[in-house]
Amino acid sequence: MNRRQFVRQGLALAAGAGFAAAAGPALGAGAPRATAPGAAAAALLVPGYRPYRARVGGRPIDQDPAFRRNLPRGYDGATTLVTRLDPDGRVRRALMPVRGHQIVPHPGGGPAFFNSIEGDGFCTFDPATLALDRVLTPHRPGFVGGGHAAYSADGRHLFVLERRTPGAYSGTPADHFGVVAVRDAATLAVVDAFSCHGIGPHDIALTDGGRTLAVANYGSTDWGDSEDGTPPNVIEPSVTLLDAASGALRRKVAGRAGRYEIRHLACPPAGPLVAIQTRLVPDAQERAEVPAGTVYEADDTVDPRLSFTPAPLLAVPAGGGPPAEVACPDGARFRQGQSIVYEPEHDEVIVTFASGHALAVLDAATAALRRVVRTDRLGLYYPRGLALLPGGRYAVSGSWRGLYVFDRGSHAPRPDETRHVTFFEHSHLTPV
Repeated sequence: MNRRQFVRQGLALAAGAGFAAAAGPALGAGAPRATAPGAAAAALLVPGYRPYRARVGGRPIDQDPAFRRNLPRGYDGATTLVTRLDPDGRVRRALMPVRGHQIVPHPGGGPAFFNSIEGDGFCTFDPATLALDRVLTPHRPGFVGGGHAAYSADGRHLFVLERRTPGAYSGTPADHFGVVAVRDAATLAVVDAFSCHGIGPHDIALTDGGRTLAVANYGSTDWGDSEDGTPPNVIEPSVTLLDAASGALRRKVAGRAGRYEIRHLACPPAGPLVAIQTRLVPDAQERAEVPAGTVYEADDTVDPRLSFTPAPLLAVPAGGGPPAEVACPDGARFRQGQSIVYEPEHDEVIVTFASGHALAVLDAATAALRRVVRTDRLGLYYPRGLALLPGGRYAVSGSWRGLYVFDRGSHAPRPDETRHVTFFEHSHLTPV
């Protein structure tokens, strides 16, 4: 099964059922080790997309009872392998019955919420033990997980992105708009749902003191025939700004239709919103953009008949006005932008580019590009996850394996804190 088939695979869940389980044993954890000198404690959660590549005791991990303890009896739907990295070196893992994407920690220390990517369900689990808490379904039929979620500024509500079930473009963008489903943070009951005014919502962040929701919308309705390598049908990529209380649309910023999807974003408090744009093209187009004779690795994070090609970042001024594109002088680095965070200590925005094997650092006040860090020169390939850590550091994880730590500001690597752990492909890191 390739990644493309995995992404399209359906998810069958028992609606509303809850299943409690203990986390499975460590897989390839080795003995715990002491935290690196000077390192502040921080645990990280990593969702692995390809658990079928993980094995334990000579058989696939999903055949091992210890790792199946979060799964309902007889369950054969999509699963995600969550890895918890503890500061003392322990590695713990557990399978979850969702096609998971982003994990959101509860602001009060309760169960973490795990949104799916185009899956029929979500789940919550104990971030310390990895024991499943409950399984949830979208706010109503015809919708699937959008990928990300965020808690309100007061911690009382959870804003969950949901997409329309993917299908052929109807000719009217509004027919494909997703929603923000508002759940009570304590009970997880749906208390409201309103349109996000965008197609394929994916990432969500609070801005304006928590009064505004910023949503990154892919803008693509479907991927055509999953067997012929057709790229996404990009109709209306956008960033939408919504009133967090009423759901009213405050502003909609369109991207380039037919060219770039808009996938993730960050909202510095005193600078432009920065959004990641990505571009997927068929093989023939990739060949036209790569210098003849260049030898490089095929990108295993996407269908082999498709490739990520360079795409600029999008800077949206906070006070209005047209957006600006932020390109990289070496365009090959800005391929498959993945995670993005605002780093307040140095007023910077940090972005990972998986297929470009690079980090980009922007001035948060202006969105000007400050520097590009070539992670492949450090041994870190396909950097995807990104998380701020205590002690003036941040972590970057490779799509398949490897966690590297950098100093904020200087962006110097800390080799003594590198961890060689396999994640089985992922997109994001969650500190807890």
